Amino acid sequence: MTSQPTRAIRKPAPLGSLGPLWVDPSQVPLLVWLSALVSVATFVMWGFEIQHSEMSAWNRFGSPLVGVVLVVNTVILALRSSWITAATLSTMVTCSVFLLGLLIQNLYFPLASQSYLTMLIAQYNPVFYLAAFAMFKKGAPLVCWAHYGAMTLIVLSSLLWPTGSEPIEVFQAKIMLIVIQPSYIVALSFLVRLRDEVTAKERAAQRDKEELLAMMSHEIRGPLQTMLSSVDLLSAKVSDTASRRALERLNMVTQQLDRHLKDLVEFTRLDNPELAIEYQAFDLVALIDAVIEDNAHACAGRVLSLHGPDWQVCSAEELSRWRSALGDSQRVRQVVNNLVSNALKYTSRGTVTVRLSTPLEQPQWVQIDVKDTGAGIPTDQLPLVFEPFVRLKSPDLPKAEGSGLGLAITARLIKRLGGRIQATSALGHGSCFTVVLPLQR
Repeated sequence: MTSQPTRAIRKPAPLGSLGPLWVDPSQVPLLVWLSALVSVATFVMWGFEIQHSEMSAWNRFGSPLVGVVLVVNTVILALRSSWITAATLSTMVTCSVFLLGLLIQNLYFPLASQSYLTMLIAQYNPVFYLAAFAMFKKGAPLVCWAHYGAMTLIVLSSLLWPTGSEPIEVFQAKIMLIVIQPSYIVALSFLVRLRDEVTAKERAAQRDKEELLAMMSHEIRGPLQTMLSSVDLLSAKVSDTASRRALERLNMVTQQLDRHLKDLVEFTRLDNPELAIEYQAFDLVALIDAVIEDNAHACAGRVLSLHGPDWQVCSAEELSRWRSALGDSQRVRQVVNNLVSNALKYTSRGTVTVRLSTPLEQPQWVQIDVKDTGAGIPTDQLPLVFEPFVRLKSPDLPKAEGSGLGLAITARLIKRLGGRIQATSALGHGSCFTVVLPLQR
């Protein structure tokens, strides 16, 4: 059986998109920290200004309102990452309304520091535009032009129906708001378009690489399968020990080469940003049991045992959540299977144990620990275990065949699933690989 060339994967509609607006879910950690920092800064500045400077009524109540919205959205992003676009949009709308309110307050109900405040608003707007382009993968120009349009209407109305005499600096600031502000949006749009063009070229190069590798894999696997079939045929005809031993070695080497090809193709596919993750309901408990059963044969004839989770000690709530998980079950199975087979390969005697638990700080996620009693990994080489084509070198480690891609593939899969992985080990005391994955979208 030969592999078929990899077909282009159709990317589904972005998760959490709102019409033309979309924020990349991979930016959730950044946005959580950014929202938290900006909310703290907002409250600190408000507290300082209310004590040491003149404040308008809008600023007095608007600043803490913006801070509260940021705090709420920080909590939402931390608990419900699928709401990232809605939360980000609410933050931008709140900031836009606050800036427009400041502008109305300053133009129609001016304070003594009217000139300074008008220039300050003019300086805040580019920050608003930059934030929109940084956060929205799609729809940033729409958000920016909407804000600029509302601001222009306010400024034009103040020019057509002035409330009284005003300093020349205020008039100049109004003109700057109308004339100069669009240049920021145009410049940012141009930079984003350049980024998209570069990204498109990178994706095209990635597709070409995948197609080339798929074609080579298809052409090489044909002869490999022929060799395996010939070995099986010869094994049925030869009877002497030397010939059988030679055929066994040939069969082992051929299968090893086939595994290397599969690893290389899979590793290359994971580089593709268009690789789709299929979200479907699945039973994580049954999946773990199936992986344990599939790998049990590796312990045959060895002083080694493989143990799965003890479901009796798990709470009913955890079991219910794990049995109704949502995600890409094939990818999750591949991750667990890679970790278990890797542990069995590097453990000559003792036990390999798989455990499931719920992270305290993320109750909607699952933690999977694969622990072994093998030789362990030297401390200086532990950071290298997830690097591609890396084979750890140590006289204490057992020799095992492989491409050096297994854990690199696993790490990339986990990243695509939105999770994280870490390894802990002590030489002579085994290793533990910990995976934390979301169970919901």
